[in-house]
Amino acid sequence: MSIARISKDIYKIGLPNFRDNCYLVNLGTYYILIDSTSGEYINDVIRSILEIIVDKNKLSYIILTSCLKNSAGGACEIHRIFGTKIVSHYPDSISIRHGNCNNQTIDSCEVFMELRKNVETIENLYIFNTKTPTLGSIIIRLNNIMFIGNSKISIEDKNIKIVCDNIDCWKI
Repeated sequence: MSIARISKDIYKIGLPNFRDNCYLVNLGTYYILIDSTSGEYINDVIRSILEIIVDKNKLSYIILTSCLKNSAGGACEIHRIFGTKIVSHYPDSISIRHGNCNNQTIDSCEVFMELRKNVETIENLYIFNTKTPTLGSIIIRLNNIMFIGNSKISIEDKNIKIVCDNIDCWKI
């Protein structure tokens, strides 16, 4: 398990298989987790989160970029341990509740906030429904960083300096 600081308040929690990562973001009074990994190494993910935040009550939300296993597979266990609220865009939110997304089985769990608009805001986060690779897939913008999950997109905004997907981050 590795932890890499992406910026002052953003950490990438990396897994040994490098197929899926998640991002811990400090929003000041609380933290959010963008994606939850596949859940394959969930104990390592939880330990890494606790290395950074210490107080498990400060992790408030998990925002899932899609219902695919490498994004949402660990969400239910993180929710169970931290009491974290799960946020997902419709119709992926239904797949998470049922534990099945694109013929991939994940633990089923309750979604606290179901996003439905093409553009949503939560604090300083701008969330855009991309509809790819799943109909509920989203990308998240925080200042000059874009979290794209499994989406394959072109970034035209010159203000974006870093792009992070489920595998890694890179400067543009």
